Amino acid sequence: MRHIGTKQIETERLLLRRVTARDAEAMYLGWASDPEVTKYLTWPTYTSIDDAHSILKLWVSEYGKDDFYLWAIEPKDLGRPIGTISMVEMNENANWVEIGYCIGRSWWRQGYVSEALKALITYFFEEVGVGRIQATHDPRNVGSGAVMRKCGMTYEGTLRRAARNNLGVCDASFYSILREEYDRKHHLLCELNDEKLQIGDSFSTNWPRLAARAVVRNREGKIGLVYVEKYDLYAMPGGGVEDGESPLDTVRREVREEAGCTCGEIAPLGVVYENRGSQNFVQQSWYYAVEAAEENLPLALTDKEKENGSQIRWFTLEEAIRLIDTQDMTLDARKFVRARDLAALEAYRKLREI
Repeated sequence: MRHIGTKQIETERLLLRRVTARDAEAMYLGWASDPEVTKYLTWPTYTSIDDAHSILKLWVSEYGKDDFYLWAIEPKDLGRPIGTISMVEMNENANWVEIGYCIGRSWWRQGYVSEALKALITYFFEEVGVGRIQATHDPRNVGSGAVMRKCGMTYEGTLRRAARNNLGVCDASFYSILREEYDRKHHLLCELNDEKLQIGDSFSTNWPRLAARAVVRNREGKIGLVYVEKYDLYAMPGGGVEDGESPLDTVRREVREEAGCTCGEIAPLGVVYENRGSQNFVQQSWYYAVEAAEENLPLALTDKEKENGSQIRWFTLEEAIRLIDTQDMTLDARKFVRARDLAALEAYRKLREI
């Protein structure tokens, strides 16, 4: 994770901002003193505005920490908060966060919470770099589960008598969304399978291997392709995401190892999803446009890559597209490599035209 703290976020209807001491009255009267709002929550219904003053003072003091995430939910046309949404639990080793939220009864069923949650899902995936976002609710609170489903989260199951709220010991229903699921929905370049590539109609149900790849441009404006001499194959630099890495971490490492460059400016190009049914293999690759910083550094190849004669070669963009497009396609695996790399190169060309 790359902790950046609670930054202001704007959506179509909402301003998600840091709370302040001035929010005490809105908090107390709008939601915190309403037992219908707090029924399924873990903190007690407020009985005095002093309760709101105390918690707001604590939260404001926590904003100095870059791993503290809590926003007031404020409709732009209202000018005062109607609830809060926050990161309530975090596991840095497993790279996940849990999000919790509540709003006043007067604003239920108007889409405000789902709008705020969608914004935080984007924030934590794209800015903080988490791999998983989860949320839980008492299954009797059906509206909360509906919000999670509306935001693309997947129901994982219900743990019996696993939590406690203001109604006592309760069951806990879990929902989550993974980074690869989010990117596949929001940043898809193309989805490849055996049928699309006229290989057959097989389909694999395996969990995807995660990878990151780069269109690297050097100071001469040329694009780096990895040439594998043993197989007479050209491909984009890149490889599998290792434990503890984000896709961005992976692309920095792979560009250094396979292209002999450090990364300067990096821009996302999108995601390619491959289902190679005939090989029983599934892969999701993040592609990035990379401007080389330091160049001509020694390659850091694995023994297998050295045995295969891997090397970096540089071409104009049009030459790179032609080389990828005209390679020998007798092996099914090569058809996937060709299709995914061409999709990335075309996306890169469009990016350069902007």
